[in-house]
Amino acid sequence: MLGIQETQKLFENILKNPAFIGVIGVVIGSFLSLFGTILSQLILSKKEQKQWENQQAAENKSWTRNEQKKEKEYLREIYQNSLRSLSLFIALENHEGKETNGTQKLEIIGDIHKWVTMLLLRHSSSNLDNALNSFTSDPDEYRAKPLRTEIIYLSNNEEGFFLNKLKDIQEITKKDQDPNIRHIQISIDNDFRKQQLIEGIEIPQSYTFKFKLSEMSKSQREKLAECFFKVSKTIPSRLRLYVPIHRIGVKQIEVQGKQWQANLNPNSSEPQEIFNSWESDYEKYFKEAESSLIGQQNK
Repeated sequence: MLGIQETQKLFENILKNPAFIGVIGVVIGSFLSLFGTILSQLILSKKEQKQWENQQAAENKSWTRNEQKKEKEYLREIYQNSLRSLSLFIALENHEGKETNGTQKLEIIGDIHKWVTMLLLRHSSSNLDNALNSFTSDPDEYRAKPLRTEIIYLSNNEEGFFLNKLKDIQEITKKDQDPNIRHIQISIDNDFRKQQLIEGIEIPQSYTFKFKLSEMSKSQREKLAECFFKVSKTIPSRLRLYVPIHRIGVKQIEVQGKQWQANLNPNSSEPQEIFNSWESDYEKYFKEAESSLIGQQNK
C-alpha cells in the first residue's frame, strides 16, 4: 500500500506526463468547443425567436390595419347608403305633383330604416334614435331632413373619417345651441296667400321661426307634448305645427292629423301671435274631431 508521500509523487509524475497533459488539453478543448456550439445555438435560437415574434407582430398589425380599413369602408358605405336613400326620399317628396309610385316610396323608406338602424347600433346614445323614430312614425320631408342632418353630423365626427372643416363648424354650432329654443316651421294657407297677393302683399308658402319653450304658455306646451312626446320623448328642437282630426272608421283622434295652415302674415307677426293663432285653431279642430268621433260611436 502506497503511503501519502508515494501517492503525491505518483500524481506529480502523472501531471508532468506530456501524454496526460495532452489528454487534459483535448478534454478542455472539446468542452470549450461544445460550450461555444451550445452558446451559438442559444444565441441563434433567441435571434430566430425574436425575428419570428417581430414577423408575427408585423403580420398581426397588418391584419388589424386591413380589418380596420374594411370596417371603415363598410361604415362609409352605410353612411353613404343612408344619405343616398334619404336624399332620394326628399327628392320624391319634392317631385312636382308628388305623383310617385307608392311601392317605390315604401321601398325607399325600408332602405332608410335598414341603413340608419345599422348606424344606430354604433351610435345608440346619440339623437339618431329620436330622429329615426320621428321619421318612421310619419315619413315626410320635414322629418327626413333632421334625420339626414344628424347622420351628416355623426359621419363628420367619426375618427379620421371625413377630412373637412364641417366637423369643427358643427361642433361650434352644437355648443352654441340653446336647448330651450325650438325651431318651428309653419305652412301658410294658399287661399290666404292668394288673397294677400291680390292686395299686393307677398307671403312665403312656408316660414321658420325660433321660439323659446319657456315662453310658451303651459297649455301650448301641453298640446305640443300630446303631438310629439309619445314618439320623440321630448318636444323636438325642430318641429312643425299640427292640428288634430278624426278619420272616418278610426276609433281615436289623431293629434298629428294634418299640418296646420296659418291664416296670417308671418313676416309681420310676433312668434307669440303665431302660437296663439295655432292654439286657437288646434282647439277648434279638436272639438270638431271629438264631435265626429262621438257621432261615429253613436251610430
